[in-house]
Amino acid sequence: MNYFFKIFASGKFIPFLWFLITASAHSTEEIRWEQLTTYDIQEMHIKLQVNTRLEDLRYLKMAKTALISGELEKASYSLGKISHQNFTLSHVKRRYFAIINFLKENYLESLQLIGTLEGVNVKNYSQNCLLKLINLLALKDVNTLRVERIKCQKNTLFYSKNNQIWLDSMLDLRDNNFEFIKHLVVRNIQYPTEDLSNILDSHELTQIWLKIGLYTNQHDALEKHLANLPMSAFRSKRVRELLGLTYYRLGKLDLAIKFIEDIQTANVENIKANIKLKNNDYEMAYGHLKLALRKKSNSLNALNRAIPLAWILEQWQDGLAMLSKLYVTAENEKQVLALAAGLNIRLNNLKKAQEHLILLEHLYDKFTSKEVDYMYSYLAAILGDVTKLKIYANKACRRLDGLNCWVKLQQLVWPDFKRMIHREKKVLIKNNSNKDSFSLASLKSAPVISNLKEAPIFEDSDLREISAGGGSK
Repeated sequence: MNYFFKIFASGKFIPFLWFLITASAHSTEEIRWEQLTTYDIQEMHIKLQVNTRLEDLRYLKMAKTALISGELEKASYSLGKISHQNFTLSHVKRRYFAIINFLKENYLESLQLIGTLEGVNVKNYSQNCLLKLINLLALKDVNTLRVERIKCQKNTLFYSKNNQIWLDSMLDLRDNNFEFIKHLVVRNIQYPTEDLSNILDSHELTQIWLKIGLYTNQHDALEKHLANLPMSAFRSKRVRELLGLTYYRLGKLDLAIKFIEDIQTANVENIKANIKLKNNDYEMAYGHLKLALRKKSNSLNALNRAIPLAWILEQWQDGLAMLSKLYVTAENEKQVLALAAGLNIRLNNLKKAQEHLILLEHLYDKFTSKEVDYMYSYLAAILGDVTKLKIYANKACRRLDGLNCWVKLQQLVWPDFKRMIHREKKVLIKNNSNKDSFSLASLKSAPVISNLKEAPIFEDSDLREISAGGGSK
């Protein structure tokens, strides 16, 4: 009884009651509570708490792995599985959610989560203020940004290994202070080794220096200093990745490949794909982009190139799968829906394509794009929607689409155009070239006109005999 009294007095009675319920629910056999001593119940309670903590840590690890690999939905799901009663992990959980919201461009939600962390414990400020700054940077809240910049730099200076060069650079760019950036990247061309020795001796600072130069499109200035990199820098894959990108930007593709050929990060696969695209090697480019998406499933650079290539290479199912990974915003919603409709038409998922087109019709407020008109006309013909076919064939014809002008004309010729579309009997006879005589190419080419051969009804001898006999018997 003392154990139960202590639990009640400590304010942990509700969690303990919850333990009693869950212990019974998860048990494979009925628990005989009357046979258990106080210590048995206490031991069960502790074991359940340990198991819950282990399960929570497992989900936290899964969330962290997913977050690093860019799988934001998977990370959110794993975080949601962590027990709400685990107050020890609650601040880590909220911090991860803040990062996820930032990556999803939900900057206000990310800031609110950071605010709750600061409210719980002031010590959390130094851990989260950099995330707060980049949210403010994205929201263009200049006044708050200036105050927080000073406060954050004071709190993080003691453990910064690079004198906060990257942060200073980004904030100076926001304030249009290009002098600091120019001095950092360009330095004194006459004495490059002396000026850059403090940067080039450190792999971390070298990476930041290269990133700032690439971010500010100063790759020409970077190239003048690359010969001064120490040999140890070339053993770093991260440095070589940035060097490969620098030479790619400079148009020196052979050099770029030499630096990155044995590296398999998402960024490197994107660079390799871009090089293949320059040579019109679509299949190899597509392969590199799929590898990039394996490394980082939401890589926008990879998705923006892989989805059009999936269309070109007729990989319709892959195209739909990749399209589902794009974050739909007000700016790209129409394009995403139109492409989804086109891919579903190619896969013969006509009802799904129709749903997308109906949505587009409302989004465009009936002033649809020409691509939507073409798709809607085709879909209406296949589904036998004569009303929609008349509307969209007419709209497409007005946009000088010859095929839809022909469809519009055929609706006037055939009394039941819907029936003719679905006619299974072969009505076209193949010509001597073993091709259908009716095709889009034949419609656009001038026909060969030949003289008509008249078939005689009566022979001349028969006519003379009839004339001689007076035409009657």
